[in-house]
Amino acid sequence: DPEPAVDAMAATKLGHQGTHPNVVFLIGGPGAGKGTCSAKICEEFAYQHLSVGDLLRDEISKPGSEFGSQVAGLLKEGKLVPADIVLKLMEKAMRATGWQGQHFVIDGFPRSFSNIQAWDRVMAHRVNVHGYLFFDCPEELMEARMVELGKVSGRIDDTVHAIRKRIQTFYSESMPVVQYLERDGLLHRIDAKAPAEKVWMAARKVLAGFGAPLRKANILGMKQNQAKQMALDGTLKLLAYAPAPGAEPQKDENPWTSTYASTFKQKPYQRFGSAGPVVVVQPTTHSPRQWQQTHGISLQPQRPSLLSGSLRLAGGNMLTPR
Repeated sequence: DPEPAVDAMAATKLGHQGTHPNVVFLIGGPGAGKGTCSAKICEEFAYQHLSVGDLLRDEISKPGSEFGSQVAGLLKEGKLVPADIVLKLMEKAMRATGWQGQHFVIDGFPRSFSNIQAWDRVMAHRVNVHGYLFFDCPEELMEARMVELGKVSGRIDDTVHAIRKRIQTFYSESMPVVQYLERDGLLHRIDAKAPAEKVWMAARKVLAGFGAPLRKANILGMKQNQAKQMALDGTLKLLAYAPAPGAEPQKDENPWTSTYASTFKQKPYQRFGSAGPVVVVQPTTHSPRQWQQTHGISLQPQRPSLLSGSLRLAGGNMLTPR
């Protein structure tokens, strides 16, 4: 196929970050390690994984499938499935897991220039493409890995004949795409013959450069680890809250100035203990709105967040932290 006249699949054109799904493509021959790395990516980053090969095999096994028999014949011969069929299955899977603002890592696409042209025609205006990772693996190693996998997978395209045809198709159809994307600076080459952990670390670095979102559990763990390390380094002092001794409010003080004062009948003093001397921070007046910087610390009162349509309670200006 001739090279596309437009930018490859609109990569780097991210004009609709909030409303359109975001995609990273993994390219590589059979046995290059795309699926193994995809599992690692989805563990750490907030991505949904879609494998083009798995989508096609699922279509074959589906009763009454529209494309099942056609796809099965092509896979047995190690040939590429028409791009229009692939894109229909891909979009259906993406919408099933969430479309707006979702993040996907898709392995096994694009496999030819016709794939790129079909994507630009059908999907480019609806999806943000962040970039491409190419898993560069020697032919002999790919074949050896796939032969071992074929002994247990039972897949129709994992016979020795089909594996060799798939590898040949990859070099004839997909490598020109790899060279085209790399020439335009859109593709990141990963050494896929390295041990799995090194392959993952290289891919992880690229994804971090894309601004890939971490999973929430990983964000919390990362912040906890950073805080622990800072405490060990002496660059962080952990503060412990201890309430100040009670004190009766003045007679002219509005009892609803703050829920803290009205509940505990004391001036809203805040006391913090640290590894060094105890630092006591107190306002210049009894109102939590009027704070001054004391001993290099400035605390500002914060209004609690209110959901739309919720009632605004009296004394809504609460002291934080409490």
